[in-house]
Amino acid sequence: MNLTNKTILITGGSEGLGFALAKELLSHNSEVIICGRNSEKLNDASKKLNSNKLRTFVCDVSDYNQVQMMVKNITNLDILINNAGIFMESPIESSNPAEISNVINVNVKGVIYVAKACIPLLKRRKESYLLNISSTKGVEGEANLSVYSASKFAVQGFTESLQLELKETNIKVFGFYPASMDTTFHLKTGVVRDRSNWMTVEEVAEVIGFALSRPDPMMFDKLVLRNK
Repeated sequence: MNLTNKTILITGGSEGLGFALAKELLSHNSEVIICGRNSEKLNDASKKLNSNKLRTFVCDVSDYNQVQMMVKNITNLDILINNAGIFMESPIESSNPAEISNVINVNVKGVIYVAKACIPLLKRRKESYLLNISSTKGVEGEANLSVYSASKFAVQGFTESLQLELKETNIKVFGFYPASMDTTFHLKTGVVRDRSNWMTVEEVAEVIGFALSRPDPMMFDKLVLRNK
């Protein structure tokens, strides 16, 4: 798809990979919309990106009413990138039920809610993309990441089912499964990890930009991106 002037919605776009994606896609001359729960972070991201092709919305993707309100203000949409997500690392026996609910609400319900709301817009275009960003933990488990991994496996199941459900439409459904990236994503848990071989968000955003900009009839339906 030629990304010039295409309208792209990125959830969780105020920091981390979402911010890097916004920057990458703006460099393709796309019309970019980012959303996030924190208005201050969104304002800061907007100032840093400094583009008249950028729009922002405060939206908690785990709240369907907020998702609907946001989407009602979007006239055209060519690409949806479901990027918003939160990390959780804890043995299941000591996992806090409220934190478990939060992970499921954002990582699973958020992806489903935004996709549900945006699919009618995507169907109006001659060609469109629905990209769900999961994790390598959505294709393989890891000790102490059971809740996070469960949420990402759910995204894989949702993505693969949508590929069949939307097969006869103009929407290309793409599942992306990256390994660990050097962001503050993991730091919020308080767990210190060796990040020396982790990918940068800029490198990952460049890969996604490349995948989305492939000409017809070429497309990615599943891409697993691992560290060395």
